[in-house]
Amino acid sequence: MNSDILKLQSEHLRALAWTLDRCRQNLPGNSVAQEFLRKNGLADEAVWAAFRVGVGDKDMLQGVSPEGRAALDDLGLLPYKGPCVLWDGGILLPTFNPAEVLQPVGFIKVNYGQNKHAFVTPAQGLACTAEIGECERVVIADAPLLALRLLSAGVKGVAVAEKPEVLPALMDWLSGREVVLVSYKQKSLGAYQKIMPSAAFAAVHTELLRSNADTLKLLGIVKSVVAPVVVPTPRLPAVLRKIVEYSAEQLASGNGLELLTRCGADCKAFVDAYRLGYLPSEFQTVLPQDAKSVLPESLRGDCIIVPALDEDGIAVGALTVDRNGKQTWIGEKGLIAPGVASAFKEVKIAQSWQSVGALFGAGEQNALLIPSIENAQAVAGRLLDSGVRAYRIVHGVEIAEGIRIALNSAGMSEQIELPAPVGTGSPVDVEGTMAGQYPAKPELVNHDVRNMRAKFRAGDARYEIETALDCGSKLELRVEREGLVHLDRFDMSKAAQRKRFSESAALKTKTPFEVIEAHLIHLLDAVRGLQEELLNPAARKAHTGVGMSEKDIAEARELLKQPNLLDLIAEDMEALGWTGEDANKRLLYLCSVSRLLTMPVSAALRGPASAGKSCSLETVCALTPPEDVVHISRASAAAFHLHPDLRHKLVLIDEADALSQEVVVALRVLQSRGALSQSVVERDALTGKSVARIGETKGPISVLTSTTQEMDAEFISRCYDLPVDTSPEQTQRILQSQRRVRADIDQQGTESRRAVIIRRHHAVQRVLTAAKRVVVIPFSDRIEFPSSAVQYRREQQKLLSLVEASALLHSFNRLKEKNRSGDEVIIADLRDFEIAVQLVSGLICRANDELSANAWDVLKTLRKANLSTFTLAEVQSQRPDWTRHKIYAGLEGLARVEIVTCSRGRGKTRQYVLQASAASFESSIVRLRPVGELSKLSNPLDNNFTPTQAIG
Repeated sequence: MNSDILKLQSEHLRALAWTLDRCRQNLPGNSVAQEFLRKNGLADEAVWAAFRVGVGDKDMLQGVSPEGRAALDDLGLLPYKGPCVLWDGGILLPTFNPAEVLQPVGFIKVNYGQNKHAFVTPAQGLACTAEIGECERVVIADAPLLALRLLSAGVKGVAVAEKPEVLPALMDWLSGREVVLVSYKQKSLGAYQKIMPSAAFAAVHTELLRSNADTLKLLGIVKSVVAPVVVPTPRLPAVLRKIVEYSAEQLASGNGLELLTRCGADCKAFVDAYRLGYLPSEFQTVLPQDAKSVLPESLRGDCIIVPALDEDGIAVGALTVDRNGKQTWIGEKGLIAPGVASAFKEVKIAQSWQSVGALFGAGEQNALLIPSIENAQAVAGRLLDSGVRAYRIVHGVEIAEGIRIALNSAGMSEQIELPAPVGTGSPVDVEGTMAGQYPAKPELVNHDVRNMRAKFRAGDARYEIETALDCGSKLELRVEREGLVHLDRFDMSKAAQRKRFSESAALKTKTPFEVIEAHLIHLLDAVRGLQEELLNPAARKAHTGVGMSEKDIAEARELLKQPNLLDLIAEDMEALGWTGEDANKRLLYLCSVSRLLTMPVSAALRGPASAGKSCSLETVCALTPPEDVVHISRASAAAFHLHPDLRHKLVLIDEADALSQEVVVALRVLQSRGALSQSVVERDALTGKSVARIGETKGPISVLTSTTQEMDAEFISRCYDLPVDTSPEQTQRILQSQRRVRADIDQQGTESRRAVIIRRHHAVQRVLTAAKRVVVIPFSDRIEFPSSAVQYRREQQKLLSLVEASALLHSFNRLKEKNRSGDEVIIADLRDFEIAVQLVSGLICRANDELSANAWDVLKTLRKANLSTFTLAEVQSQRPDWTRHKIYAGLEGLARVEIVTCSRGRGKTRQYVLQASAASFESSIVRLRPVGELSKLSNPLDNNFTPTQAIG
């Protein structure tokens, strides 16, 4: 394949593949596109599938990520001044590199009007079948519909070259294959022949059978195979959909209101929920002649239209009501007002639409119209899938028993009083058990909010199901009974999938099939309830550990008054198993405290695998109150958008390397703006209409995470990038600590040393949370901060937040004043500034991006070992835990800015020299201007600093 065919980035390829999948899914439900293809003699759906024909829809751009929209924009698929090519007036054919027929590289669009066709993306690739690579003979057509007709006629190896310009890039692939060029127009063939003069060519008739015999022989077409192009007679469902749309427009324009009022059904809520329409007497005058022939004689106009919809919301039938109130059904049996069924667990059922209208007028918006027993039998399963669990028949005594049998057999129960608890249609005995030993409804055992899993039990059966907010009803469910397990992910709202899962689980776990199937409905209801509880902060139960005794509060206040508070905190972390790395201990604890501020501080630990990053993060997490911690192991693109409340939370992410770009963007916005907004289009449960809703996740948040490699630059610039100590001395300390903890008999139990430390710190932070004070830095205008790089704008913000976090933590030892609003304000002093600068001055030095992380690590080692002239081997002797690649990369980075120079003669070992310019990278760059000159603060290469007293 010629490399010039296309140079698409991965984002473009993903956008094209996503567009193809979405458009192909839309075709089965788009009657306009199907009728267009059939009208052009292409009724074989296998041909559509072979060429992967699709059609857009008006909602397909909703929820597309910013990166996805940018990729679609680059491809020319987003609307500007006109309608969007993805959905307006035509079908789409994907084009491919024929050597790789699974990844689309472009799209051709065929408009409904005059069958015009053209590339809607940059011109490249062929529209072809997946089997094109196996064909030694390729028939290339210049028009999409011609290619589809050729395939229908049995021609093998058919492809579409929409423009001659796409062929030069395909010459490598076409060489060695027999090529036939086909077109309706001789003039068009000329342009293609100029590019491929050796190819055979054929001009065909618009009706293939009428092409000359030589052309048919060249193409391999047998006349008996080709059926004449016949415009099919419209089917009733297609005509019915047009009638429903037309009747709705008529009612919206004011026609038929008199009839609605006469029938007592002029309630707006009723009209919207049931999508009522009015069909005037002269409606047939607007229909084509062939459409009139498929309409039933009973449809004569001057009537109300009550549409019945299939699962995709498309009208498949309708109930007509004339001036005498007579109800007549036309079309297939479908569900009337599916929005009502999905909005209520209990419904009132009536056979007469006037009765339903009267109930709506009285405020009973859970009224559902089921006009016959046949309708009840057809829609019972859909009612259950929509969430209906109980019903009450309020009208239609003559058919009540038939409706009752149909609904009960689907799993719903009849209620005497509608507000009564929802029952089940499964066989239940007098003791409330099924199949002799299983309760009718599984009992919730535990809901793990952190891992988004819930456990249920019913007799000796155990269920574990995920409760993630972004999974919808497609959930992973685990069934266990007596050590036998079945696990699968499926859509629990679909009856067919519930049945399939129940059959498999029954075979594997030896549990009765009807028991599992009945339990699945209750499990789905329970999961929806848990998700609603998560989405409604006011409804969530208070955390069981929030309560504090007077003793806990007194001990917390006593600890907060200690002048060496950070030293005591570091000692507690040491006792919990985090040894060494004193600066990182203090900094991460201040990050946790900073979550209570308006602009929290975040941090990312960077180091190789097994370096102890998880221990550090878990220690800080353990000392933070659990109600303020959001621990994330994995996250989808929508996870943060759907989270109910993140205000002043510590978000702990296990592995930042595994985060998708969409999640990283969401975290960046939450860190910078303190909130995350998303505009989505939803379908109103009652009216069925699409409405826009803006959801917002509140922040701010503090993020703690770890990584083994370089992270997203935008994300890491909002965090302190903390290297993990990987020295042999630190490894030795960790090994000793691991042995010490395992040998300590006081490490376990409710009153163990570990439990006491954790309880004490939970009380400390809850006391700080309850105070709700703000912090001011009166000397902030005296701070002297570097300005040589744009990154320092964000670095100063992080430093000021760290000063505020220190003042908040030491608030019991800081001055306080009241502002004009009467709120108590904490006054930060020089001790907080000293703590902050000593902890992060080295990190601030690295913010100008002149040196890589490896270069800084090597520079720190050189200064510590006092090496001025050295070899690579001498550096490795100082850090035997480092690879030669890491050391070499660091030295290369230092050499690039002339901190290190290198010389080597023939046959000699390479010698490095540390230059005097290294001092400029080590100099203190943050200070206070006098009043009371503040001495230069901290060696940036020494992060193990214990604050003692204020300077200046």
